[in-house]
Amino acid sequence: MSKARRLSPIRLLGAAAMAAGCLLMTACQSSAQRKQQLQALCADPSNRAPGSDYFQECQSLYPLTDRQRVNLYLQSAPQ
Repeated sequence: MSKARRLSPIRLLGAAAMAAGCLLMTACQSSAQRKQQLQALCADPSNRAPGSDYFQECQSLYPLTDRQRVNLYLQSAPQ
């Protein structure tokens, strides 16, 4: 067996480790990018309003105050 054939599994392992590292870095970057996108979307008060498409997601950035939560409950509670 030649040396090139013996090093092949090591090269494969190195390539796999490098690919895993790249995937890990990409995952971290996408989280930061997602937060930036949410900040841009949630800057518009209409997207933070209850019933909007982004209401739940914007809650992670701009949570309701206790007073706002009470008002929301009183407005949406069954009569």
